[in-house]
Amino acid sequence: MAGQDAPFPDLGGLTFSEDVFYRLLDDFLSVGVVGSATDYQVIQNHLGANMSVDVNPGSAYVAIANGGKRRTRLPAQSNSGIPGTPNSADNWTTTFVAADPTNPRVDRVVLTAQDSSIDGSGFYRSILRVVAGTPTSGATLVNLNGAAAVPANSILLANVLVPNSATTVTTANISDQRPISKVGAGNAAINANPPITYRKSTPKIVNTTVAATDLLNGEITIAAGVMGATGKARLTANGDWLQNASASNVMPRFQLMLGGTTLIDTGANTRLAGQSATRLMWRLVAEITNTATGAQNIAFLLELASIAGGAGAVVTTFATGTGIFYGGAATGNTMDAYAKGYNTSALDTTTAKTLVLNVINGNAGALYETKLTDALVEII
Repeated sequence: MAGQDAPFPDLGGLTFSEDVFYRLLDDFLSVGVVGSATDYQVIQNHLGANMSVDVNPGSAYVAIANGGKRRTRLPAQSNSGIPGTPNSADNWTTTFVAADPTNPRVDRVVLTAQDSSIDGSGFYRSILRVVAGTPTSGATLVNLNGAAAVPANSILLANVLVPNSATTVTTANISDQRPISKVGAGNAAINANPPITYRKSTPKIVNTTVAATDLLNGEITIAAGVMGATGKARLTANGDWLQNASASNVMPRFQLMLGGTTLIDTGANTRLAGQSATRLMWRLVAEITNTATGAQNIAFLLELASIAGGAGAVVTTFATGTGIFYGGAATGNTMDAYAKGYNTSALDTTTAKTLVLNVINGNAGALYETKLTDALVEII
């Protein structure tokens, strides 16, 4: 499998360094695959499904650490090789590993440009590899729970779901992720290393209990090492809630947890919400920012709308973290409430951590209900 082409020939004694050529690529072309719609497409083994994939021939531009780009070429369709036997003849450095017997796993097929002058690898070539994820309960091609980070100097070609105990990789479990190179896009290139995201788009309803219950339903696990030393995990969640259980009840309490450690607890607030059959909104944004792989700052903001259960505003302090829950004064029969605060933690993010957003309802009746509509976690 060939690497990038040589840039310029000698022109009557006038020569140009490779750097000039690569900088022109920066200005003229965006990162991604070029040529036909099938360039570098990851597909099921064309000879019959097994624990390998094929990658179609093609060309691509790959961004590297110094801000330049390298052109790569794959002259013919290439198979990754089966577990334990990567196809090294085609510059596959890793392939799939055996499926976990218990949990599914999301693996990533990537194209990497190696330039020894930049990375010290000793090579000037392009390689293909499979980056194995962490087996995680509930992992899918939508939530990407347990998926590893895309390596440096690489573009993501596909995400591949490996179900527990699987012995084949099938078309249904391959999700195409190739960026497409565009002429003139230059440094406004398609992101070759797209942010890792985790998504919960199925509703979660909590009622008939006052026990702490995870609105994320245990479905979001931040993979080992993806936050690096200075990365951030941003959770955005929204939904609605109902207080039609009795004349007045306290508003819901929220807890943010990572890896079993409580980062934020808005505490037992005393602001009463009036009874109504109207469902009202809530929205939360929380950021967990690494200052080192084992140290974090946490910022938290929650907004809720409610029917007023009393005239005066009420302020309570967080049970975990520094912050307040403010239940506003009534405006007519409605009010706004918010909780905002911060905290620090010392969690080891080089290991996978499950993110939890608990709610504690103010009444155990069926007509007191907190509903999550959607949640998104971005690693940035």
